[in-house]
Amino acid sequence: MRKRLLQCRECTNQILKATMAINNSVLAEMEIPDVYLESLPKRGKACLGEIIYRYITSEQFSPECLLDYLDLSSEFTTLEIANRIEAAVHIWRKKSQKRSSNYMKSGKSSLTGKVKGFGGAKEKTELLAQRAESLLQNLKLRFPGLPQTALDMNKIQHNKDVGHSILESYSRVMESVAFSIMARIEDLLYVDDATKQRAAEQSASLLIQRGLNGSGPLQKHFSPNSLSTKSTPCPSSFATPAYCPSPLMAGNLGRAQTPRKQWRSF
Repeated sequence: MRKRLLQCRECTNQILKATMAINNSVLAEMEIPDVYLESLPKRGKACLGEIIYRYITSEQFSPECLLDYLDLSSEFTTLEIANRIEAAVHIWRKKSQKRSSNYMKSGKSSLTGKVKGFGGAKEKTELLAQRAESLLQNLKLRFPGLPQTALDMNKIQHNKDVGHSILESYSRVMESVAFSIMARIEDLLYVDDATKQRAAEQSASLLIQRGLNGSGPLQKHFSPNSLSTKSTPCPSSFATPAYCPSPLMAGNLGRAQTPRKQWRSF
């Protein structure tokens, strides 16, 4: 039964991964609604905060080190950080596109303003957007069961493509069902492991109690009564040596070895 549960868990896990990939792909193809873009602040620093912005703009940027530093102890905090990072990505993408369009219209180079540690303003904005996007991807990989972000919910709410809506809703339902099945299987396996561990502990405790009380099966075989002179077939051979000064005869020695061999057989 446990083997079948493990097989079901593996199959359900593959279904869960497939549905999550489909849902993420559909959401990525949906257009970003104007309502979401208009609600964003003008600067990415305002979304990220001082600490995250300082790490992203540093010369040696590491997404994993930054995630290790951040407080991701609760789902609410993790989702809030994901929303802020995602908002900063689109703010910087929007700025980069705006600078590119202004450059095409004016015909002037956008590399005139130099920024310390980066190239021009456009290059800096693109680099910050790439870093924030890589940070968001690492965050989602570390927490695959993270709920949908504010952007995802805005896309679903304001989506106008019927095909995207069907695929997104169907994959989301399948993802929820697969996740529920996985949770139930994990609960059953946990209960099975706990039951086996409890049974092993009770068995070990029972053996220890029998050993202390002297009522175990080993104590019955090795009890002193089994080696007493009353149960010995040759009492003269196993009597106290002080009362047997004469040496043992060969015949008596052979008979005396019988209970000793029987005692060793246990």
